[in-house]
Amino acid sequence: GEELVFNGIFHGKLLKIDKGNRTSLKFNNMKNEMFLVYQGKVELTCSDERHFEDPIQHPSRVYNLSAGEFINVQAGCPYQFNALTNCLIFEIGDNNAASNKVIIDDDYGRQTDSETYVFIEPDQKKE
Repeated sequence: GEELVFNGIFHGKLLKIDKGNRTSLKFNNMKNEMFLVYQGKVELTCSDERHFEDPIQHPSRVYNLSAGEFINVQAGCPYQFNALTNCLIFEIGDNNAASNKVIIDDDYGRQTDSETYVFIEPDQKKE
């Protein structure tokens, strides 16, 4: 997406995800984010910040989001979007530090940290 800066405190990005594609599985150490689905339908897989310590007590979940719906993802929580249709998603975050992001899995060849962080996929119950 394209990076947009708002007043130096918040920043934003417009994510364009084609049907059948997904973002990297990642989390941010210090950035809290809000995602608004502007157009399309998307499946979000995410967990809380304690997932890596105890994935049984803190399992990942799948949420289906449509245009007009939003979700907050706090710092330390792993997440990944999977586009069910062509999607436009606004991302607004409170910290834009480049070293903030940890990529666990990626379909596009970017460097990952999958040996340090093991993400347990959810069962297929959708919320």
